[in-house]
Amino acid sequence: MGLVTRALLVTAIVFLFLAAFTQAQTDYTIYFRNGNLLPQSMTRAAAGAASAVGGSHIFIQLQGPLTESEKEQLDSRGIHLLEYVPNFTWVAKVDRNLEQSDIDAGGIRWFSRISPEQKLSRLITSGIRDFARRGGDKVQFVVMLQKDEDASTWAERFRNQYDAAIIGIEPSANIIDLVASESAYSLMAETDAVLWIETAKPKPQEENNSSRDNIGATTVQAAPYNLDGLGIVVAEWDGGFAYAGHQDFGGRVTQLGTATVRDHATHVAGTIMGDGSRSSGTYRGMAPAAELLSQLWWSSASEAASEYTEVEVMGARVSSNSWGYGVGDPATQSACEDMMGNYFSENTTLDNLVRGSGGQPISIVWSAGNERSTSTQYCGSLGWTYGTISALATAKNIITVGAINSNNSSMTSFSSWGPTDDGRVKPDVVGPGCQSNSDYGVTSCSASGSYITMCGTSMSAPAVSGVVALMIQQRRNVFGYGNDVLPSTIKGILVNTAADLGQVGPDYVYGHGKVDAVKACTKIGIGDPSYAQGQISTSGVNQYDLTVPSGKPSLKVTLVWDDPGGTAMAGKDLRNDLDLVLVDPFGVEQNAWVLNPSNPGAAATKGLNRRDNVETAEVTNPAPGLWKARVIGYDVPIGPQKYSIVLTPDSINTPGQSLAWAVFDGSDFAVPPGQTSNAAFWISNVGGQTDSARVVVTDSAGWLLSNLDTVVVLGRYDSAHIVVPIQVPAGLVAGVSDSVLCRVKSRTDTMITSTNRIRVSAAAVYSISVTPPVDTSVSSPASVSFYVSVQNNSNATNNVTVTPTNSAGWTITPSSRLLNLGIGATGNTSFALLVPADVPHLTVDQITLLGAGNGGVSDTAHFAVTILNPVAAPSLVSPDTVIYTKARSFTFAWSGVADSFRLTIAHDSALLSPALSYGGLTSSGFAMPGLDSLPDGLYYWGVRGYVGPDSSSFQQFPRRICVDNGNPASPTHISPANNAILKQRTVTLVYSTPTPPTSTEAPVFTRIRIASDSGLTTNLRTFDSVLVTSFPVPGTLAEGRWYWQVQRVDLAGNISQIPVRPSFVVDSTPPNIPTELSPVDSQVVTVGPVVLRWTAGAPPAWETSKEYYYLHISKNSSFTDYSFTGYVYPDSFVVEPPLLVDGQRYYWRLKALDSAGFYTVYSAGRNFLYQTFLCGDVNSSHTGPDLSDLSMLVAYLTGMPITPPPVQTASLDCNGIVDLTDLSILVAYLTSIPVNLCCPH
Repeated sequence: MGLVTRALLVTAIVFLFLAAFTQAQTDYTIYFRNGNLLPQSMTRAAAGAASAVGGSHIFIQLQGPLTESEKEQLDSRGIHLLEYVPNFTWVAKVDRNLEQSDIDAGGIRWFSRISPEQKLSRLITSGIRDFARRGGDKVQFVVMLQKDEDASTWAERFRNQYDAAIIGIEPSANIIDLVASESAYSLMAETDAVLWIETAKPKPQEENNSSRDNIGATTVQAAPYNLDGLGIVVAEWDGGFAYAGHQDFGGRVTQLGTATVRDHATHVAGTIMGDGSRSSGTYRGMAPAAELLSQLWWSSASEAASEYTEVEVMGARVSSNSWGYGVGDPATQSACEDMMGNYFSENTTLDNLVRGSGGQPISIVWSAGNERSTSTQYCGSLGWTYGTISALATAKNIITVGAINSNNSSMTSFSSWGPTDDGRVKPDVVGPGCQSNSDYGVTSCSASGSYITMCGTSMSAPAVSGVVALMIQQRRNVFGYGNDVLPSTIKGILVNTAADLGQVGPDYVYGHGKVDAVKACTKIGIGDPSYAQGQISTSGVNQYDLTVPSGKPSLKVTLVWDDPGGTAMAGKDLRNDLDLVLVDPFGVEQNAWVLNPSNPGAAATKGLNRRDNVETAEVTNPAPGLWKARVIGYDVPIGPQKYSIVLTPDSINTPGQSLAWAVFDGSDFAVPPGQTSNAAFWISNVGGQTDSARVVVTDSAGWLLSNLDTVVVLGRYDSAHIVVPIQVPAGLVAGVSDSVLCRVKSRTDTMITSTNRIRVSAAAVYSISVTPPVDTSVSSPASVSFYVSVQNNSNATNNVTVTPTNSAGWTITPSSRLLNLGIGATGNTSFALLVPADVPHLTVDQITLLGAGNGGVSDTAHFAVTILNPVAAPSLVSPDTVIYTKARSFTFAWSGVADSFRLTIAHDSALLSPALSYGGLTSSGFAMPGLDSLPDGLYYWGVRGYVGPDSSSFQQFPRRICVDNGNPASPTHISPANNAILKQRTVTLVYSTPTPPTSTEAPVFTRIRIASDSGLTTNLRTFDSVLVTSFPVPGTLAEGRWYWQVQRVDLAGNISQIPVRPSFVVDSTPPNIPTELSPVDSQVVTVGPVVLRWTAGAPPAWETSKEYYYLHISKNSSFTDYSFTGYVYPDSFVVEPPLLVDGQRYYWRLKALDSAGFYTVYSAGRNFLYQTFLCGDVNSSHTGPDLSDLSMLVAYLTGMPITPPPVQTASLDCNGIVDLTDLSILVAYLTSIPVNLCCPH
């Protein structure tokens, strides 16, 4: 039997599913990429007023999920559903105006026209960036057409209408890549056939031995797997060619197209399929016999579709991509917001390619990106951590790979983290991409023919690509060629077998965990019992019977489907929404893992997933017996949807099974030697019918007082409690154990068995004793070391913690020590008592030693330390208690009575580590010699007095001196950004400060200066001792340009270098509403082009860019059509004759916008009549037929020369000949006789 799902469609479950849906509170939020909308259900009146939409593409929201038959019914009514936008909303083509019967019968909740603004990407509305410009006013656009439109036809129209250069067409997403004038986008957005417009993306960038071991490839390359990728073709796209002549490639690299050879591409190729020939196998890749197709990265969706079709014809079934779109250098907040986590038209193409739009389904592996790096070209330099998945890596169906360190599987400092903008889990998995020891990277082939070491998700992605190649080889080895699985099955197996890292369950850091090549290759070789493929439609339920054995640590079921490419304008990229539910043997349901993108660091919980096309339901220590896995088609608008379901433990898919038994143990336990206890089990019938079973209980060490062999008969879900007595022999060492095994075998089907075991151990009996040191005496300050002896009198190894305390409260280091003592062993350990200076003579410190071991046993011991200080310590006078200074030598003063003194300047507060020491001083003051100047650092000083053979202690609190001559590092201005325009007069200055000063440096604060001139003199305001990095400037700032500067100052008087002085403009005044100047209202314009002029007043002198306008020209006074709309920058606009229809009245209005983000309402508006020809206007005065026209016609007919001859305006009977008949008609017209003026025109 093949991989087609052997699933049971359960009618009752379908009914319950539909009932639950209708009873639940439905979320009708429409997730648009440009902002969400919650429309109200339309009333009959509102629907009637808006129903004139025939022949247009519109939005239609339905009452809920749509079945295929309901979709067909709508289609029969002329309502053709094309693109899906969550929730329950479609872009639809309607053949005619909607009637109320359509709305009622079709379950239409709401509908609306599609506005031009809803078709524009943020890459356009936030300002077209330099990376999309192609010289002059030319911009490269990506235009996605409605699904029912012909891309070739429209490409030709755009070529003719906008002088567009057509780059290519991508048919699966109906995309045209083209270059046109910047203004063309507003006109294309007005076109009904256009669904979405965005610009080209930034230039792509690369995303740069132990890797094999970390991912498990070394194991599957050896027996019994013997996998090497032989016969598997991998396609690689990168920033250039892999070096085909490298010894490790053995002629297995084919270069396609034109490119230069690059280290990065060669390194990636070596990780996938290098055989390590040049390094005796040390640096071989994952699939060392695979073939590779190497080519330069593509730059448009149309190019991608063409190249994938080519490599699939050449046999490629997996592609590796270690590149993505950058954000510029330096990265900016807006660029990161535009690119990170976003889903572009190219992602739609990638998702469709995985599904087979290129001719064959293909697994696409992509690096997650390195955007957490703190280098200036990465978003991590701006503090971004979560939400940093690079743009192309956000596609739903590809395998997105993050990077861990190969030596210990720890997270790297650079690997990008999810979620995507719509909250999906990315990366999918992680693999080895760096190393935190040894060569500090991944070593692979270089373009020079040798090897090179690199780090990045560029390195982890090819490692996973190589594993996918091995999986395909294993599948073909077991099941033969022609039986490849879906890409969703490959991905599902990788996810299901991945080693969980980080939080329990999936997370936005490690995705679903670290790829395990051994488990993945093992599972794909098992087939149907461990995974299956199926398909489903809306409201369908497919059920799988899973027989879970006893003692399994977890049950893990993964559901993956290759979702149709996302709708460009949708803010939620999932189109078909399936659910996975597990049902335990007792009927309790378990949902899949789900994450909360608004709290990305939180652990996964269980619930309904409405974002991802990967779902995993997992149960720890599952009850043995018959489980069910249900795949539910919650909402499948583009159906039916193929899917893959992957199961762990392996081989548990048992269709139709009804008999099952389970043994539940009473948990392991320990009994003191010589005592008796009971071992207990619960025997349960977890099958679907009454059954009898043989129950046998035995043990391995013979401690059971009697074995058990009996028969039980139990109904469905009934249980029996089994108890057997057991005695632990006396005199055993703790931990010696006996294994008690309970075995159950069905008497109906002896293949149905279950086992479980209990471990019974000899319990430990603990006892310890602590021996203290003898009493001692010291002078202060001092560090007194003392030793403690501990004996373990237990029958087991004992972990004893020794904790000293003292009556004086002085410091003892360490605070405790742990001794691991064998049976009967004695251990010694030491501590140090730090006695402070200036302790009174004959003070006694009582020290208590507590030893605490396993089992709650303890012992205590005591000893005393007596302090001998017969001479009083001098008092310190100057320098002051704490000083911060640039000085390096000092004069010291103290007071006290002694024969002599010793001045000590030390690095520590206990004065045990002297920097300088001066003895034999007979006065109470001392000036340091110049040669003894102190280097920068933190120092403590104190004085000791000497009287005869006795001495005083140092002072209990020596004084501190911080010598600091280093300027603090300069801060970095963050916001407002240079030349920013702020629309409010209250301003917060944000900057970052370098690493805080160390304890040996003077404290640092910030000084902020702000002024209205670049020299910081006019209107200067200075703020000292600022401790925050986000500083609200007190009060308000006047409108205009302001300059600001941030410096760091420390208490020693050092100051950072003068930084750059960025400026910003405060502009809180909206622009004036424009006033139309010409043409005058209702003017007749007789010749084109028509120049529209207006004014909004001169902008302020400090404006960095002129105010601009949004112009709307319509053929009706309600402005419901769009003859022209767009942004214009001068105070005039030329309407060229091709846009004008003779005899048509045009209405125009505009609103002003400025660079601060303000905009006005529309102006009052004007209109003009464009009329270049008027029948009967013989003298071309454009005032209509009158007596002067009659006079000129008479003159013409009597032979007077008229230039030009009025052969059109005077031929009033439309025959093209001017004669007396025309004169008669004009006379009749002027004398109010009803006649029809008809001129050839």
